[in-house]
Amino acid sequence: MNNISTTPPLDSLRLLKLHFCDPYSANPLSAGAYTLQFNLWDAGTSGNLIWNQQQSVAVQSNGLFNLILGAPSGTSPIPGTTPAVNNLAYAFAGGNTYLGLTVTFSNGVTIPSPSEIVPRQQLLTAPYAFVASTAANATSAASANTATTAANGVPPGTILLYGGNSLPSGFLWCNGNSYPTSAYPALFNAIQYNYGGSGSTFSVPNLNGRFPVGVGFASLPARDSVGGEGEPDEVECH
Repeated sequence: MNNISTTPPLDSLRLLKLHFCDPYSANPLSAGAYTLQFNLWDAGTSGNLIWNQQQSVAVQSNGLFNLILGAPSGTSPIPGTTPAVNNLAYAFAGGNTYLGLTVTFSNGVTIPSPSEIVPRQQLLTAPYAFVASTAANATSAASANTATTAANGVPPGTILLYGGNSLPSGFLWCNGNSYPTSAYPALFNAIQYNYGGSGSTFSVPNLNGRFPVGVGFASLPARDSVGGEGEPDEVECH
């Protein structure tokens, strides 16, 4: 019986080969060490602060640099700000998202009263893959916390014929065992107490010595019920 598994959420976004211009002269920044503040907003102007981070960046010639937003090293919070989320993976759960940049330190010189460069740049499709990968509730997702379709495309509660001796990853034997509802929430959501259990435990179907022959929730072996015993007069050729 299929049960769902999850993968760790993404928490970083790589920005590659950005050409950065001096906000005052509109010329490319000269090579050197800079401190940049990265702010994600829900609007192109004003708006609400979603997420932010400050990074030390080595800018190459023509204002070229690359970095990873959300990287744990070489970064720090921005003092005096309170973003809506601290984990970048949750920054794309809403609608539009805009990236704003502010230069606070340039080649050994602290910039007094720095202001954000305008206009902000809207982030389009790719970063929103965070939402698909770590969906809290989804009909079908590669790795969802609660989903009706697992990563391998098999819905929780599916019963498969299997001839191996070792239990495949993500499955439970159909042997009538009971499990905590909290241990397998997606599976419990699919089959509830149909095969036994109550309260904080539920049971999986018991197909030991039986075979599935139809839809039903009868607990006793009977003709035309799930788990019916294979007596000779019950199996006919067609």
